[in-house]
Order: sequence, then structure tokens, then C-alpha cells
Amino acid sequence: MRKLGFIVDTTSGRYTDLAGSPVELPEVAIGDTVLLIGHFREALAANLSDLDLTGATALRAHVKKDRLASDTTTLTFQDSYNGGNATAWEDLATGKVTWLVSFATAALTSALGTAAFVDIWLEFSWLDATGAVPQTLAQIPIRLVPQIDTGAAGTPPPAAPTYLTATEVLQVLATTYQGAWSAATAYTTGQTVSHGGGYFLALQNSTASEPDVTASTADWALMATPGTDGTGFQTWTAPDLDTGTETLVEWTAPLDARAVWRVTGQVGKGAAMIAFEALVAWLPIDGGGGDYSASPVQLAVQHTTQIGDCSDVTWEATPGAGDIYTDYDATSGKVRLRAAFASDNWDASGIYARAV
Repeated sequence: MRKLGFIVDTTSGRYTDLAGSPVELPEVAIGDTVLLIGHFREALAANLSDLDLTGATALRAHVKKDRLASDTTTLTFQDSYNGGNATAWEDLATGKVTWLVSFATAALTSALGTAAFVDIWLEFSWLDATGAVPQTLAQIPIRLVPQIDTGAAGTPPPAAPTYLTATEVLQVLATTYQGAWSAATAYTTGQTVSHGGGYFLALQNSTASEPDVTASTADWALMATPGTDGTGFQTWTAPDLDTGTETLVEWTAPLDARAVWRVTGQVGKGAAMIAFEALVAWLPIDGGGGDYSASPVQLAVQHTTQIGDCSDVTWEATPGAGDIYTDYDATSGKVRLRAAFASDNWDASGIYARAV
């Protein structure tokens, strides 16, 4: 997982990295999945202020071979605030937007050809409330290079894919997880912490600004809640999932209460990945003698994002080959999120918390 982040002065066209330092020519390889971050600012009354983009009907990122060409020459993704084809997170009032995008397209491969590299342009633009022609916010050069050659002797293999632990983390500016929040630590934009059973993303630099487990604040976005049972969000992993039915995550079902859990995560193999967010509802019914095996467990998928070929894992309501579903295991007394895969070597991870 690569990360490219830019703070852009839309008045002058100048840009820096997220730490405010000059940006050398970024390099991206064919096939890379990139967390692309833009923080757009403008000069107002001699001060640089966040750019308010709440009037935008679409905020877009393009990659172009010719910086002066029209949109029709876009080489890869065009992901927008209103209905793009990849995961996106935005706080338009402060001009902060993040996309999860793939550089694995035939157009990019063709643009590179047999060259050792090709310099192309990353362009950010937006449509106004009338849907008028995009207004360019920034154009930033990047260098496109081939995938790592895994066949040549002495050439290191590419790093294993990095799977983040939840849909929210895929959507936001996540950098290295900083662990438990501390009042003595200076945090910077994009860092993530845990506190009070919740999981938070830093929206701006801060010190001694305590995250609030009930709501987002100016400094911290609440990405995962502690859960109504007070146990906090829990992480889960399920490595090496093979053909057939596998359990992704399970938890003890309360036999004396209805409950709803919020589950987020990803299922991936190689360049393919499904990021998902779902609600799992449990209605305990004692069939007699403490037998809850007939209790209904319902799965409501709220959001999915797919990258690459995920045809071996599809979303349906009932169990079957290639499905993700929920059930209750009467032997262990646990609610399970399960999947039936049509091929081997999948991995999954994520977080969950009780919501009701």
C-alpha cells in the first residue's frame, strides 16, 4: 500500500507533502494501490486557509499523460465526491479528501510501454454546483515505472500486499498507528490512535486534545465506537483462507438480549480486495432447553468496495459457494461471519463493535 499526500495552495499552485516539506518527484509502479490524499487551501486576506468545497458536486482525481489535454485523455481513475468508482473519504468544508485508487489499468500499461519510466500528471479538479467544466485545483508530476521484476536473478520480490484493518482506515489518511492516545504526545494530521475503546483519526495537528468517544471533534474523527456493551472495538484476523467455507470472525452471542454488531474489514488475495462494512443482527429464540440453534442472524451489508478480480467472493443473503454470510454456532454459542471461497489463499482482517 503506497501513500501519496499533498497540501496544495490552490491560489499559487504550489504544493508540499503532508508535513509541509518540498515534494520530490513521486514514483508509482504499475499495479500499485495508492492511498491518495489532498488537503486544499487558498490565500485569503494574506493568510492560507482551508478551501471550503462544500459547493462542489464532484471532486475528482485524474492521471494524465498530457497536462494540457482534456478529460478524455485521462489514463486511469476518475473518482468523485458524488459516486466515484473507488473508496473515498472527504471533509469538503476543510478541503480534505482521500481516495483509495489503483494504478493497475491497461491505459497506464500502454502509456508506459517498454520504457524504463514515463512522467505523467496527477490532476485534482472539481465541478461547481451547476455541474460546469471542472476547475483545476492542482497538477502534480509523478513518475510511472514498471512493476518490480520478480524473475531476474538478484531482484527482490515485491512486498506482500498490505491489508488495512477496516473500511474506515482504507478511506482516510491513515499512516502508522500510534497506539493509545497520550496527552503528552504531539500528533500530526493522518495519524490514528485508540482511546476509551474507540479508534480515531487525527484531522489536524494537536497536543493534549483528548478524543471524544461519543462524537468527532475538530482534532479527531471518531472512526470506531466503543460499542454499547462497553467492551470497545475489537480487531480480528483470518489468514490463509482456502476453498470452502471459512469463519472470518466470531463472537459470543448474548442469549438474554437482542444485539447488533457493526463489522468492517477486508478480504483479499494478491491485488484483489473487498473492503466492506456490515451490520449483523441477532434475535435470540430459546427453542426449549436452552437450544438457540434456530435463532435468526441477519447480515446487512452497507458498503463494499472492490479492487481487482474478486469474483470468487460475492455478497448474497444465503450460504453458498463464494458467499459471505452470518450464522449461529450452537456448539460454541457464537455468532459467526463466514465465507465460502472458490479458490485458496485469501486473507481477511478488520474490526467490530457492538452497536445495539
